Amino acid sequence: FTPTYCDQAYHMFYLLLPSLEDRQALISHLRSHGILAVFHYLPLHLSEFGRQWGGKEGDCPVTEDVSARLLRLPFFYSLADSEQARIVDSICSFVTKDVRTRRASMA
Repeated sequence: FTPTYCDQAYHMFYLLLPSLEDRQALISHLRSHGILAVFHYLPLHLSEFGRQWGGKEGDCPVTEDVSARLLRLPFFYSLADSEQARIVDSICSFVTKDVRTRRASMA
């Protein structure tokens, strides 16, 4: 939700993957295509400051789960349409390959 009197900052673009393993596999896949996508979000209770105040693993299980599955995609002002298309195509090829692999393992 963005109030009508404000503009959205749009400073990051995330994907939420089904698992940590899927996130790591997509990072590797994108890297093999020359695309840098990174893990970004550290739950505040697990940060150095949060731990000083008693934060520990397991305190916020939903936050920790989502954090482990988030992937930040390249997102910057000068990202050309062709670069955006290459990122999308690479993600689509990963998803398509993953679906084929899962189907083959079920047969």
